[in-house]
Amino acid sequence: MSKYDIEEVKETECKQAVLFARVSSLKQDDGVSKEAQIAAMTAYCNKQGFRIIKTYPITESSTIGNRPKFREMIEFLKKQKEKTALVVHSVDRLQRGFDESSLINQLARDGIIEVHFVCENFNIDDDVEQSKEMQNDMNVFTAKMYVSALRAHVKKAINYNLNNGVFPAKAPLGYLNYRDENNNAGIKLDEERALKLKDCF
Repeated sequence: MSKYDIEEVKETECKQAVLFARVSSLKQDDGVSKEAQIAAMTAYCNKQGFRIIKTYPITESSTIGNRPKFREMIEFLKKQKEKTALVVHSVDRLQRGFDESSLINQLARDGIIEVHFVCENFNIDDDVEQSKEMQNDMNVFTAKMYVSALRAHVKKAINYNLNNGVFPAKAPLGYLNYRDENNNAGIKLDEERALKLKDCF
């Protein structure tokens, strides 16, 4: 038995694959849709001759919380008796921080998985060179920097709106969002429901 409490991987050649397609939110404004990711990864697997055994299309932040779906996928990979290719669309779809890097790298070093990044045309496996690990770390660092910059821009926009008297979110119950003749956003009293709400309180 290995350190993962699973049977030792019997196949040294990778013949099967798990697809991991992730978006951060239902709105999805930070990357490629799950459907587009799966289509690209499926085409990649067909070209590589991988048999797809499971697909994880998930909506989950890669920087917030315990990532239960990601952990579920990792546990599934550990239970496989054959080496499995973890195929992702790009580095930032798998992770945008270093929290999971050591786990992913260790599974690859131990021959449990190979990681295939379709967009970057980049793989991590048990024979990975140090330069490749460093390249992957740089890819993760770039993704992490993107998230940090995005967070800063969002905060800046919210503060700007607040300082200029613009409500930076959906109007609360009893009010309505609207745009004026110059297409500037604002909120106004909901004449139909405001009095009813007032009576309720």
